[in-house]
Amino acid sequence: MRFGELAEARDLTAHGYDADAVRVNLRVPPDLFMWQTKGVPIDLGYRYTVRPAPDRSSLNISVNNGFVQSLRIPAVSTSTFDLGHYFSRVLPDKTVAARHEIYIPPLLITPRAQLRLHFYYDIPKTGECQGRVLDNVIGAIDPNSTIDLSGFPHYMALPDLAAFANGGFPFTRMADLSQTAVVLPNAPNPADYSLYLLEMGRMGASTGYPVTGVTVTSPNDVDRFADKDLLILGSPGRQPLLQRWAKQMPFSGDGDTRTFQLSDVAFKLVDWWHGEQGPERSPARADLSLVSANGDALLTGFESPLKSGRSAVALISAAGQSDADLSAALLDNDLLPSIQGAMAVIHGRTVTVTSNGEAYYVGHLSPMHYMRWALSSHPLLLVLCGVFAALIIAALFYRALRSIAARRLGN
Repeated sequence: MRFGELAEARDLTAHGYDADAVRVNLRVPPDLFMWQTKGVPIDLGYRYTVRPAPDRSSLNISVNNGFVQSLRIPAVSTSTFDLGHYFSRVLPDKTVAARHEIYIPPLLITPRAQLRLHFYYDIPKTGECQGRVLDNVIGAIDPNSTIDLSGFPHYMALPDLAAFANGGFPFTRMADLSQTAVVLPNAPNPADYSLYLLEMGRMGASTGYPVTGVTVTSPNDVDRFADKDLLILGSPGRQPLLQRWAKQMPFSGDGDTRTFQLSDVAFKLVDWWHGEQGPERSPARADLSLVSANGDALLTGFESPLKSGRSAVALISAAGQSDADLSAALLDNDLLPSIQGAMAVIHGRTVTVTSNGEAYYVGHLSPMHYMRWALSSHPLLLVLCGVFAALIIAALFYRALRSIAARRLGN
């Protein structure tokens, strides 16, 4: 994708010694599988003002607050023996074009990743009585610079409320939300419509595209949309799916009573096969029931009971303060990082996370890629598989050689 499609051309240019960084919002999906890769490649083209003498000027590249790389801004050599003197073409505005390939580390790639390119120009020391330094330096990013995500498969463990809170995933897999169905209560109230519009706005902001393909339905008709991801809104007593699917989700509610399961160790990795790459939630060890007039707001994610591989996220709140708490939390950049796991309980500005239930996976890996990933955390199993394969190959060679020897003896 070209940078010119992600930012306006005027926003890719910085003027002066004190210019702010050039900022490009990447809008990267969270399900990119970047295991054992150098990261996301960027073909970066840029122009810089040549320096009158070698100094500390540089183009500093970072993602959010994570430093990536620094590219030196050189001075134009006047030596006839320097090849750069002949290949560096200085334009009339005293700038030179350059191009580099850089890689963004996988850990820095998030749904809200912002690429920051800061042109730092060292102010020349002119000495006393030399006049004022002219603020005539410029740095510009080529709009034809590209970021290439095409080489990464899509594969991810869910539920993961962090991906939902920060990027609307898995609903934003399609920019127009054409594979999403929003399930409103049978008798929706203004708070339900408000939360629905809030979520549509957040997802549209995440993808940069209007959510024209979303489907809105009721609990009675939800079975017709089994092939879609489900966003469920409502409170206990008004949203019948909370009772109907109580066994498939870590929360159930009836009237003012809310019951959800708590794991004794949140985010504990217990799945032997997937190892550290595949988090499986530990089984629930206790049930907790809350009975209150307003209660707390809840966010919970689980696999859709209607179809394997499809996802459901429920935003659950009661009329009153919990409605306001839920809406405020989804708009608060300070609280969003606290929303994680399979379920988050929101009370005021406090977020409590519990992770339970079994993980499921969305996306696809090639068989060879999957085996390499799965076996990477089990070296002993990898050795046993190698020995087993060697025995099979040895047995095939043995039978082939015996057959050849038998034919020779027969002749």
